[in-house]
Amino acid sequence: KISNIFLILIFLIVFYKSDGQVQRIVGGFSAKESQFPYVVSIRRLGDHICGGVIISRNFILTAGRCVVKNFSNDGVTSYPAHEFNIRVGSLSLYDKGLLWKISEIMVHSNYTNMLNDLALLKLQEPLVFSDYIQPIEVSYERPSLKTSEISIAGWGFQKTSGHVSRYLQYITMDVVEPSNCMSHLLGDEAEKSLLCLQFNGGGICTGDIGAAAIYHGELVGLASFSLEKCGNEYPDGFTNIAYYRQWILQNTDLI
Repeated sequence: KISNIFLILIFLIVFYKSDGQVQRIVGGFSAKESQFPYVVSIRRLGDHICGGVIISRNFILTAGRCVVKNFSNDGVTSYPAHEFNIRVGSLSLYDKGLLWKISEIMVHSNYTNMLNDLALLKLQEPLVFSDYIQPIEVSYERPSLKTSEISIAGWGFQKTSGHVSRYLQYITMDVVEPSNCMSHLLGDEAEKSLLCLQFNGGGICTGDIGAAAIYHGELVGLASFSLEKCGNEYPDGFTNIAYYRQWILQNTDLI
């Protein structure tokens, strides 16, 4: 079918493949101490690959593609939990803060690379909260169309051909029509489950997948995919957290 061809084309131009490698903030600013105490660096085999967010003492939320090894009609397989750890409480990608081990990975059972792109990481030991390590509230509501000033924070590339940022960067983006992220090609569920965010001349880049989208102090989205080069005129795709709130509650210790 034509729709399937479009879907394949989208997969080919999305910058991040589910192979456990670093994914692709452009036009951002340097974050300040304790500005984003819930943002963490997710590391596999010692290297930063994605962003994540603290939602409780025991759980980190991130994009499924950050941890998925392969997926098919038979199910989803993630990389072993022992290959991952997280750095919390630091603006720096390489030092300060604390390293925390992962004991279990849970990927959304209906994960399909561009839909249901969520994973929960259970920590071996509960986090100890401080001014620099804090959880974020999970939003009940999807931000309305044309909502502005949604903050995105991550350590990703500052240009397409570059390196991950040593220090945490952030930008603010606006909500635009879901169809601008080609969600109409993915079906009705995509219109509800995706957020389409845009900032001309800036956006997510390699290393930013799983980065938190924050509005009024609540988690509204997670960076999922981008089209073409970093910081282009196209919007970026984010998982709509409100749509998956029940799944998050059912699989964590949140009340």
